[in-house]
Amino acid sequence: SDETEEIAVQAEVLAWSQEDGRDVYQPTREVLVNPSIFRLPPGGRQIVRLGLQVPAEAVERSYRVFLRQLPRDQALPADGGAKLQTLLRIGVPIFVPPLQLRQALQWRLQAGGAGGRGYKLMLDNQGSEHIQLTQLVVRRDGGAELLRKSLSHYALAGQSAGIELELPALPPDTRLHIEAATDAPEAL
Repeated sequence: SDETEEIAVQAEVLAWSQEDGRDVYQPTREVLVNPSIFRLPPGGRQIVRLGLQVPAEAVERSYRVFLRQLPRDQALPADGGAKLQTLLRIGVPIFVPPLQLRQALQWRLQAGGAGGRGYKLMLDNQGSEHIQLTQLVVRRDGGAELLRKSLSHYALAGQSAGIELELPALPPDTRLHIEAATDAPEAL
C-alpha cells in the first residue's frame, strides 16, 4: 500500500457471542462509537470513543470493535491497467465486566475435528467472565508431548468454544494431560 496517502477508516461495534463453538457477530445499539468514520494521515493517530448504553449484568457482555479501511476512489491508474487494493480490517475485543465474578470451566476432547479427522477441544465456560487461552500443551499419560500450540482463543461467558487439534490417532482408552495458559488472574 502507498503509505504517503491518508486512509479512510470505518469503526463499527458488533455484539459477540458463540454458537456451536463458532464466533457470531450481530449489529448492536448497546455500544456507540464516535467517530464512526475518520481519515487517518500517514503516521497519524485517532482517538475513538466508545459509550456503553446498557448496565452491567450478572454475566459479562462481549463485543468487538472492527476498524475497517475503506477503499479509495476506484479511478483507473494512468496506464489504464487494474489496480489492486489491500484493505485492513482489525477486530478488537471489548468486555463489560459482570456484577460478580464466577469461574467455572469444563473441558472435553472429542474426535472428528475439521473434515472428520483430528480432534476438537471443547471449552464449556459456565463462568460469568470470558477466558482467553494463550497456549495449549497435550501430553500422553507418560509425559510424551503430542502438541504444543500458541494461540489466542476465547470462550465467552456462559458459552462454548471449540479448538481444532491435530493429534495422531489415539486408542479410545488413551489418557491425556492437557495444560492450558489463560488470561485468567488465577490458575483454573
